[in-house]
Amino acid sequence: MPLPPLRRAFWAATVLPPLLGMPAGAQSVGAGGAPPVEGTSVRVEGRGTSPAAYVGFNVWVGAVTAALRAQRRGAPVMRAALAGAAGGAVTAAGQRLIGVGPAGLRLAGLQLTAVGANVARNAGDGVPVFSDVVLPVYPLYLRIRPGAPRPVRVRVSAMALRGLVAIVAQPQNRVRLDVRESVRAGAPVFRSPLGALALGRDGPADCADERCVVGLHFTGAVVYAGGTDPRVSAARGETLRHEAGHLAQFARDAVLFGFPASDRILTAGGRAGRWARGWLAADVALPLLGADLLSEAVSADPDLASLYEREVRAMMR
Repeated sequence: MPLPPLRRAFWAATVLPPLLGMPAGAQSVGAGGAPPVEGTSVRVEGRGTSPAAYVGFNVWVGAVTAALRAQRRGAPVMRAALAGAAGGAVTAAGQRLIGVGPAGLRLAGLQLTAVGANVARNAGDGVPVFSDVVLPVYPLYLRIRPGAPRPVRVRVSAMALRGLVAIVAQPQNRVRLDVRESVRAGAPVFRSPLGALALGRDGPADCADERCVVGLHFTGAVVYAGGTDPRVSAARGETLRHEAGHLAQFARDAVLFGFPASDRILTAGGRAGRWARGWLAADVALPLLGADLLSEAVSADPDLASLYEREVRAMMR
């Protein structure tokens, strides 16, 4: 059946800007079915383009998402789009706080990013913007609905669990939980004693080449190299900030799309799925991550020129 004109316009607006306006692909590496990850190389990427472009990107994502949700309900589109744009601006402010603010405010930046995504989602659903708030403290989500019979519920993120498994399933990295950085980030952060991270079946790199991977974000969990190589040590603060930026990107996608789609996905699983709805978030519907992976696939330099990499580096500028 042909799509309505507004729906066709939405999909054109959704697909074309990442492909045409923002060169693509987060540095994604994965082996053995591991989830998508974003890596930081020891050539710590420098600075990206102006953050204004990605503030605009977030405003656009919030506005278009809210407008589409409102159009599907038959509600006024422009009002939803304006509120969604405001939510996108809040999301960008959270990412910016992570990118240039003190390390102790990264958790606040993550929550501000999520609040903006909540505002955009609720605007599209036609409910008060703070009536249903999902906050990530990975691997968990706190869902806060003032006035509900159970105003606070906790769910486990399926994708964050997968990220945790992916990290601990790489025994060659010999990781240990870094409690201090985990509290700062709002997600599990693991430290490896190696000078560079080993990926998949490859042995640890020794940073002899121009680049080696010193930090990775695995959908809700982070691992970084804690070795003594002077280049790695000098880049450690920026590495942790960079991966916190990827964590915020994941939270934006999950709160705006993944968490709302979870109930529908689990309900389709029959009785077991309906039982899981009480404690599990099947936050697997992540279209922005999909756009990033597509941008990586067509990028000449996916380590540096993907959508997510450019956005993180711009927000750190």
